[in-house]
Amino acid sequence: MIPLGISILRDNVPNERMGSAIALVSASLGVGGALGLPFCAWITEHFNWHALLGCVSHCGLASLPHISVAGAVKTGTHGSGAI
Repeated sequence: MIPLGISILRDNVPNERMGSAIALVSASLGVGGALGLPFCAWITEHFNWHALLGCVSHCGLASLPHISVAGAVKTGTHGSGAI
């Protein structure tokens, strides 16, 4: 998923902001692992895995409108797509 995210950045971010955009995506991986794993372990320890599944499902569903609005990807900006 990381290469896909970086390729979407390549199509949507100006070249002068590319470095900071890739750094932000890379930093979110570290923060997500550092905060997300202990939080998920706490939910599973105090409740059960069903609660964790429900929490993740609700977060995913809540993000769908944002993804559909902000996730419009421009096509045809780089190369022909041939390998």
